[in-house]
Parts: sequence; structure tokens; C-alpha cells
Amino acid sequence: MTKRLKKNILLIVVCLISFYPGLILAQQNGQLPGGMQLQEGEEAVWYTIKKGDYLKGIADMYGTTYQELHKINPYIKNVNLIYPGNKILFIDRKGVEKARRAREAAALDAERKRLAEERRLAEERARLDKEKAAEERRLAEERRRLEEERRRMEEARNKPVSIEEEYPMYIAFRGFAKLPGDINAMDVAPFGYGGGFDWNIQINKWFAFMFSLDGSYLYGNNHTVTDKGQSLTEAESIGFAVKPYFLLQRNISLQDSGIQPYIGVGPSYTLSVQNVIESQTSNCNLIKNHMGVSAVTGFNYVYKDFLFGINLEYNYVLPLSRDEQAIHTDLSSGFTAGIRLGYRFKE
Repeated sequence: MTKRLKKNILLIVVCLISFYPGLILAQQNGQLPGGMQLQEGEEAVWYTIKKGDYLKGIADMYGTTYQELHKINPYIKNVNLIYPGNKILFIDRKGVEKARRAREAAALDAERKRLAEERRLAEERARLDKEKAAEERRLAEERRRLEEERRRMEEARNKPVSIEEEYPMYIAFRGFAKLPGDINAMDVAPFGYGGGFDWNIQINKWFAFMFSLDGSYLYGNNHTVTDKGQSLTEAESIGFAVKPYFLLQRNISLQDSGIQPYIGVGPSYTLSVQNVIESQTSNCNLIKNHMGVSAVTGFNYVYKDFLFGINLEYNYVLPLSRDEQAIHTDLSSGFTAGIRLGYRFKE
């Protein structure tokens, strides 16, 4: 063995002794010589050199280059000079692709989660915006309603009360007495009394409609001259009358009091039961239906919601036959005078 060869062998042994423990420690710490770092998926692997191996062949076998092997194995001074039994450190990158796919999958999953969160937040914002718009519409409608109510109240407060717009209706109870008199040019003197109910609907300032319902008891006598001399006829009657009146009337509003004159006319219908005694020798009961026409005039004194009045009424019964005209219908015709007490109703 030459002196030069011995020197080279000694140098190789010293290098192995110097670098091998450091390489082991560097691989355990995830570091490589020369400040190199193992990346994710990379693994440091030791390969034992066999007889016939050369550095480029080893590099091709493990998918690397002999320059990289020389870089991470600095004890190799000559890339063309390696010895069987020595160990070479190389980087196995078979896990790099798997790590890359794992990173991409993790990034994709994170992106899905981010998009899902953004979608959830967008839906939540849309829901809140919709609720906000609905609440704003409700508040606007409420403000409009309150403003309209305030405007109406302001107008009502500032507007003078028009008596033409506030005419109440009223009801009244009436008592009356039949006035005696000469009816149809006959010597008749009926008298009696009765009572009634009036319902007055005030249409405007000067017109009204009044519905009257009366009940009465009447008594009278009639002197007639026949071929046989003088005979005496007496009769009494219980009757009910319905009279719708159309009135010209000074209507008074709720805020006012005063005198209310009126005059009116309308048709009448009378149902009566008459007991007739002729010549004090015979009598009979008659049920009569009479149509006629009535006129009324009078006045009321109105104070707040109450009224007191007097009236004069004339009722003319249309005769249905000569016989009834002569004997019976006079009891329903004629004047009556009455008083009235009533109450005005507010709307």
C-alpha cells in the first residue's frame, strides 16, 4: 500500500468519525447539513453502499441527483469515489405528494367552511334586512295613522260646530183630549181622551218625519130626524190610529235649546170598535177600518236632551158609505189638543 493511499483511507475514516454522529443528530432534529430543512412529506433515509454502486446510479434509483446527494453528504469529497459499507443520507420524497394533497384538501375544506359561513351570514343579513323593512313599513303606517288621527282631531277642534250636521231624533209620549164640535154639518158633540207615542226623525234644519201611534176612547151622540119623528143615537168607540207625518219643523241641534215650532200633514189609518145604541131600543157592536188624512201643528220647548210641547191635531175620516157617514164616522173625525213629553237621543 502506497503512502498516498494510506493517507486517503485515514482521511475517510476521520470524516466518517466526524460527520456520521452529526448527520444522525441532524436527521433526528429534522435538519440537514448546510442549513437544509426537511419539508412536509420528506423523510431522511440512510442507504448502505454496496459493491458496484456509484453515486449517480443511487441518485437515479431514489429519484434525486448526485449533486443533491453530494450536498447533503458533505463527507463525500469525490463523487466518483465511494466505498462499500459506507452510508449515504438521501431525502425520500414519496410522501411529498400525499402531503400536498392533504394540504389542498385542508385548504378546500377551509374554503368550503368559509363560503358556508359567508352564505349563512348573507342569509342572516337578508333576514334581518327583511324584518327591518317590514318594521319600517309598520312604523310608517302607524305614523301615518297617528298623523291622520291628529289631523282629524285638530280639524274637529278648530272647526265650528254646524247645527245642520247634528240633528238628533227623539221620542215623545203624548196625551190628548177630543174637542167637541159640529162634524160634517151634523148635530154631533163627541168627546173623549187618549194618548200616543211619537217618533221624530230630524232630516235637516227644516224638515222631519214623525211616526205617531195613538189609542183613544170616544163618546158622542147624534140627533137625527126620520119619517117617524125624532130618534136618538148614541155611540162610544175604542180606537187605534197610525199616522205618518211629514213636518216643516225648526230642528234644533244637540248643542242648542229653544222653541221648536212645527206644522205637518200625513195619511192616517184608524181601527175602531164602536158600540152604537139607536133610539135606546137596540144596540150593535161595529169594527171599523177608516182611512183618512191628518194635519198637526204645535211647538216644543227643547232644553238639553228633554222637550215639552203642546199640539193641535185635526183628523178627517173618509166616509165609506152614507150610512157610516151619518152615524159612525163622526166619532173619529175632529180636533184633538194634546201635550207632549220627550227625550232627544244622541248618535
